[in-house]
Amino acid sequence: MMTRGEQTRERILQAALGHFAAQSYAQTTMREIATTAGCSLGLVYHYYDSKEAVALAHYEALNAAMLQQMAQLPFQTLAERYVTILKASIARCAPQRSAIAALFASSLEEGQSPLAERLSAMRREMTHHFQAMVEGATDRPRDALIGSLGTMLATGHVLVMLFWLYDQTPQQRATYKLIDFIEDALKMLRPLLLMPIIGKAITKMATVLAEGFMIPEKRDDTPIT
Repeated sequence: MMTRGEQTRERILQAALGHFAAQSYAQTTMREIATTAGCSLGLVYHYYDSKEAVALAHYEALNAAMLQQMAQLPFQTLAERYVTILKASIARCAPQRSAIAALFASSLEEGQSPLAERLSAMRREMTHHFQAMVEGATDRPRDALIGSLGTMLATGHVLVMLFWLYDQTPQQRATYKLIDFIEDALKMLRPLLLMPIIGKAITKMATVLAEGFMIPEKRDDTPIT
């Protein structure tokens, strides 16, 4: 059972999502959110210090739902598992497309801000789940490639979502064509993974992607006295 504070926080979030869906993220004001939630503007800012914080809370919930789905995927090929996750992610994000687009844009503008760091932490957690998804597939590669391939697929997931956000074709038709291509590519990749040169290329690519795509976890370098 949620506490009173949790109920208020959730009421504000749902009010915001309703406005985002009805009139877009950009046109929604915090005052409108407060009015719809039936609380003061100050209380809204107590729980969410900006619209970006509201969007981030929703995105974190969407990400948690994706991770739960990944843990329950049936025993299928890697291509089938990956496409299932890609399509489900788009379906979850579709009602709040403008808010998620604004969230991604803000994280790019602010560099290594708290927002960017939280998104990066989510990507690190997501990567571990994609690696587990690879390991649990019927056509899993050899152990040495599981981590690298999972990193590539996690990065690919975010890039597909960015492509979807930019996609202006009717019903984002181009995005689904891209997903079909990815499915075919993963099927063709299966026998190639046995070749050492392909394995080395995947490992190298995964290293580059991880370095540029994720902010390293902060370490406490305070000397021990």
